[in-house]
Amino acid sequence: MQGLQNLGSTCAVNSLIQIICREPKLRNTILETNINEDTLLGNLKEIVHLMHNENKSLVPGKFIGKLFKSMDGIFRMGEQMDIGELWMFLFDKITNEIHQIPHLTFNLESMNNEEIIVDEKLRYADEETYNKQLQAKYEYMFRKFNENKSSRWLESCQGFYINTIKCTNEDCKHTTHNFEPFTSFLLDIPEDATCPTITSMLRAYLKEETVNDGWKCEKCGHNTYKKDVKIWKLPDVLFLIIKRFGNDGMKNTRDIQINKNICFKKGTILHNKNMEKTYIISSFGMHYGQMINFHNGGHYCAICNIENDMTKRKDYDSMVLYDDINISQIPKDNFMKFLEKNKDAYMIVYSTA
Repeated sequence: MQGLQNLGSTCAVNSLIQIICREPKLRNTILETNINEDTLLGNLKEIVHLMHNENKSLVPGKFIGKLFKSMDGIFRMGEQMDIGELWMFLFDKITNEIHQIPHLTFNLESMNNEEIIVDEKLRYADEETYNKQLQAKYEYMFRKFNENKSSRWLESCQGFYINTIKCTNEDCKHTTHNFEPFTSFLLDIPEDATCPTITSMLRAYLKEETVNDGWKCEKCGHNTYKKDVKIWKLPDVLFLIIKRFGNDGMKNTRDIQINKNICFKKGTILHNKNMEKTYIISSFGMHYGQMINFHNGGHYCAICNIENDMTKRKDYDSMVLYDDINISQIPKDNFMKFLEKNKDAYMIVYSTA
């Protein structure tokens, strides 16, 4: 059956484990990592092995205990967790544990710590030099954020934005470029659209905007700038979080339409403008109820594509609902309706073919 027993508000943990276990790129990385059994990743590896290789349902008590101990008060046992925050925590924890393994750690060349300058004036005058400057800055920031290390896990799950800030003073136009890693996109649900698509929310996330928020240009002192967020590098497994909850914990239950595939066309991935990257649905983290808090009716489950052949995943004949210990197959027709109009999808995971 390959289900997981709920140990008291652990439905978010169970759902995330299922999402990881059913995604071949993540599952294989975990199973092929030689790591101490007493680590959090070691405990997760045991669960993934028993579910995937031995077809067993489990009571994940050892992993849950290790998880809450490692959280050190961030979440408490018996308290409902946000699956998006849980993913970010688990990603960081696994990354740190893998980086302690010598044969899975690549000691990349150190770079000069001096600020790497990107001359915006070269963007059109000398594009080749401009791109080399951007690449050099990215490589430095990659090493800085990841402590000069890399791994299969990191390559599978981590992407990078490039944030461009440009002063709107026509006599200045001072521009800065900042690289920032991400393990998920946090997407707003627009108020002015009926049943918006995932791709439209992605476009809104990446659009240019003019901002006046107290910022002052370091060159001229002007206080308005244009902010442009673009993708520098994409991971093989892309996590999207739909921002359904406000500060009051109340849920936005507006319907969204979920794209079966997402394609990033040539020119949208800036580290290689000739690259296209197509993703297909891997899994969902579903939230049911009106509030994030478990005691007010919130509950998580996972819907996963269990087809291991990536070329067959797009047929959607192998979608399975994992609700703690309860498991059921989802007919294809029902799944198509689920994609067309959905108010409960909170985490959506896509994977490259």
